[in-house]
Amino acid sequence: MLHSQPQLRFHLRVEGSKEAFVLVGFRTRVPLIYEGPNQSIEQFEQNLDKAATHRLLAISNVDPAGALSVTGNISEHRTEGSELDYWHAVATSQPAPEGFDRLDIPAGLWVVFETQGTSPKVLQYL
Repeated sequence: MLHSQPQLRFHLRVEGSKEAFVLVGFRTRVPLIYEGPNQSIEQFEQNLDKAATHRLLAISNVDPAGALSVTGNISEHRTEGSELDYWHAVATSQPAPEGFDRLDIPAGLWVVFETQGTSPKVLQYL
């Protein structure tokens, strides 16, 4: 008995691109902690000037909207205790006001992850 199966072809096409934007806010260098609270991030967040945080929110005018917690520039080894940049920031198309850090984020080179649960556990498991 002869069975014939036509050749299968799969095509994957990813469409759309996240637009470029400017990240404006406060940045610090912190140790990478895989589980449990990151005391450096907690202390950084607690010491932020509330008035400056409100000024940031006022210039958030592009997606992703609102206050953002952003990590990047992670040390190559990615071992516990290595370092990364942590940002408390907003996405905007406006120039960075004096006193704020700025980072240009190219189109298509960023992603947003949404989570639900208890911080920091949910973020660390993400």
